[in-house]
Amino acid sequence: MEPLIAPEHHAAPPGGTERDDLFVRSGIYGSFLSGGFAGHVYGAEGIWGADIEPEAPVKMWEAFQWSSGSQMRYLRDFAFSIGKRYQELVPIADLVTPNKTHNYRAYEGWAYAARTPDKRVFLGYFEKGCPRSQVRGVQLNSVYRAQWFDPRNGSWRDAGAAEPLRSPRVCRPTNGAFSNSAGCSRPRASAAANGSASSSPARWRAGRRC
Repeated sequence: MEPLIAPEHHAAPPGGTERDDLFVRSGIYGSFLSGGFAGHVYGAEGIWGADIEPEAPVKMWEAFQWSSGSQMRYLRDFAFSIGKRYQELVPIADLVTPNKTHNYRAYEGWAYAARTPDKRVFLGYFEKGCPRSQVRGVQLNSVYRAQWFDPRNGSWRDAGAAEPLRSPRVCRPTNGAFSNSAGCSRPRASAAANGSASSSPARWRAGRRC
């Protein structure tokens, strides 16, 4: 099985910058939630070719120090936050609306989502610039609680709750990725957020009204 390869951006920012980190995070979490559940391979200019020549614009030891590489570790934390259930996820970008912009060559303004078939677990990712949107396909008569996850440092924070009583959709809090899980015990929900200036993954979980 070959890994899912994220498309390269044709006007990538310089490595080691905050904007480069932003683009790399979008590739990491966007690929994962688009079906790349086998893992993610990080690469950067200077690393792919093990560049050490004086003429090389970036030497491999310079690229090793870029923060985008160190942030890769948090994908594991995000994916395994729902345990082995990540193996059941089905990529469905349209679970989030809106989820696209007219710009197909940018890592801003898009959203990605995946859900387990029983609608108990949702994961999502919102790039920088995503408008306030809705999460579709949730269970009615449930209480969905969410936390944002910061993919820059692996931290979590509470993002509130929502009750889809009359419509199978809920509004997401601003900036972040989400995951949902439902059950009578009202398990906690989690989400990931990068802040208003960057992209964000998130996880929501819901508790069924019993």
